[in-house]
Amino acid sequence: MLLICILDIERRWAQGMHCKQTLTNVGQDIKLLRYNIKRKFRKSAAEALNFVKICKVVCDSDTVLEAEAYYSILEANYKIFKMEFSESLNLLKTASEIYTKLSKSKDAIESIAYKEKVNSLKTLIRLCQYNLKVST
Repeated sequence: MLLICILDIERRWAQGMHCKQTLTNVGQDIKLLRYNIKRKFRKSAAEALNFVKICKVVCDSDTVLEAEAYYSILEANYKIFKMEFSESLNLLKTASEIYTKLSKSKDAIESIAYKEKVNSLKTLIRLCQYNLKVST
């Protein structure tokens, strides 16, 4: 049941990313394309929130934490696309804290994977911080 939820979330997210890539190639209908991208990202983030709720009922605490981090990342990317950088920054910091906490409680190999996720989030965090400084 959880795999179906994840696949549906990833499908919507991939469709949004595909539209985002074509956004740079298209000279017309940009407004409609941006609307479609926002809609796909919003739906994938909403489904990720539902996924967190399901995980809280049927999964262990580590899986719930991973689901919460996953939701935070999707919601943060959606907020970045909407140019809401302060909310996105908070979500990314939450996800980074969750992954750091999980990396401390796992063995060496899994810990490395979580640390890589934290490092990949640092780029998005810097992007948000830069845009917040520019806008103020």
